[in-house]
Amino acid sequence: MGKTMEKEVIFRKRYSDKIKPFIGKQIIKVLTGQRRVGKSYVLKQTIKHIKRLDKSANIVYNHLLYCGYEVTIGSDGNREIDFIARKRGEKIYVQVCYLLHDEKTIEREFGNLEKIKDNYPKIVVSMDEFTGSSRNGIRHSNLREFLSAGLHLPSE
Repeated sequence: MGKTMEKEVIFRKRYSDKIKPFIGKQIIKVLTGQRRVGKSYVLKQTIKHIKRLDKSANIVYNHLLYCGYEVTIGSDGNREIDFIARKRGEKIYVQVCYLLHDEKTIEREFGNLEKIKDNYPKIVVSMDEFTGSSRNGIRHSNLREFLSAGLHLPSE
């Protein structure tokens, strides 16, 4: 009896496949059903799937929270801003992607920020090794650099 019995967790592919199309959309999906039928396991599987999709976005989000920002996601029609970070009346807009590997990706990441017509800082964070470049005032930063340099608003 000294052995600990582990529960066998059944992967619920049918339910998981129904939820996946809603991931990344600004919609709330509610799981309902009888008690003790596995809703929490479906939720845990969905969270694991989301974390596997883009680890760098999770790191940036957590870093912004650690730096004391209130973080939201912004969208305007088909455009999405990954993170809008607010602290003491100031804002920072942050786009996150794995690599800026082609013109389409560069246009998507920088283009969404270029359409915002205010003067708050705008940053694209990626795993690319080249850093320090900018486009129309929007700074590009390597993830490592972004995490180690700290985030300081102009008024700090």
